[in-house]
Amino acid sequence: LINEISDYLRDHDTITTKINGVEYVVYKRLNSDYVEFLNNETNEVTFVDIIDEPTEVSSLLVQSAVNEIHVRVWTSQFMY
Repeated sequence: LINEISDYLRDHDTITTKINGVEYVVYKRLNSDYVEFLNNETNEVTFVDIIDEPTEVSSLLVQSAVNEIHVRVWTSQFMY
């Protein structure tokens, strides 16, 4: 799943997703092995290593971001 996020972020700047009402901005630094999840309320960043499997805490963030990608891809198919 983290690779799917990483692939999506090659062509897009960020992903914005909400978990339990909290908005997260997902982005990847250039030449980085991490995808970063920025909590928009606390400005706390959770780093998820692209190579390693996500931890239990970050797996919810990863799943949410992937769901957001799927929603964007699905809705963009019907916008034309």
